[in-house]
Amino acid sequence: MAQNNIEIVREVYSKVEAGRLDELQPLFESLSVMEAEGLPYGGQYRGFDQFKQLCQNFAATWDQFSLVVNKILAEGDEVVVLLTVTGVIRGARVKMPVIEVWQLSNGKPQVLRPYYFDTKLVADLAAGKG
Repeated sequence: MAQNNIEIVREVYSKVEAGRLDELQPLFESLSVMEAEGLPYGGQYRGFDQFKQLCQNFAATWDQFSLVVNKILAEGDEVVVLLTVTGVIRGARVKMPVIEVWQLSNGKPQVLRPYYFDTKLVADLAAGKG
């Protein structure tokens, strides 16, 4: 089961990177994403339509964004992804580690919690304080 969940999450990253968000709709009907409140796009997003809104809010903060999946670990229905994110926020280049914890049920993501190494840096730069 853990290996199957790894494949599901890996496919999500592939589709997001390719800009094929609409293909995620069947998987994300019940998804709840919890971004840190201190971020410009912080808050809870539920379901596919709010996930798309999160992506728009995220893109309004980050320019030239890219991510590298360094490692994916899983046990049962929990998948942990170690990432490196790189981008530009108001002209400042940012590169930092992020961990995303996914909880799946019956092959569908239910909860996603991203953990940024430095949420204060992202918030300060987005507010023009950097």
